[in-house]
Amino acid sequence: MPFYGHEATPGGTSFLSLPWMDVQTRTERTRGVPAALSWHTRKPAGDTSLTLLLGLYRDATSANDERRGHLFPLYAYRPTYAISPLYACSDSDTRLLRVIPPMLSWQSRAPPPVPRAFTPLAASTTAAAAAKASTPGRIATGCSRSSIVTKRTAP
Repeated sequence: MPFYGHEATPGGTSFLSLPWMDVQTRTERTRGVPAALSWHTRKPAGDTSLTLLLGLYRDATSANDERRGHLFPLYAYRPTYAISPLYACSDSDTRLLRVIPPMLSWQSRAPPPVPRAFTPLAASTTAAAAAKASTPGRIATGCSRSSIVTKRTAP
């Protein structure tokens, strides 16, 4: 049984042993500890990722500093959401959602409106939004600056 292996090709180099590995190609470099089933990958564009215990833990950063990762089964996160057994948050262009499962509680709201220049029609737009919120079958559940968040109820 060999103690290590080494290979050099025009596409890259690789070194593998029981305590250490190092593989370099034209597009990325990966270093790791095979016995721990763990590795770190770096790409020339700036993307990096750290993977431990064959993927139970992962932390990755892209070239534009967006982070994503997880520690299974405790939490997971991306630029638009974070989730765990105790708390979850999802943020998109149309809705913000926060959930606290142990307390059986949640908050959902529309994002703040985009600021616009004042026009005489703005007063009628606000009146129309208030009338929409006060129609039968709808109740106001919260406020976010000038927007009213509503939830449907049974008629």
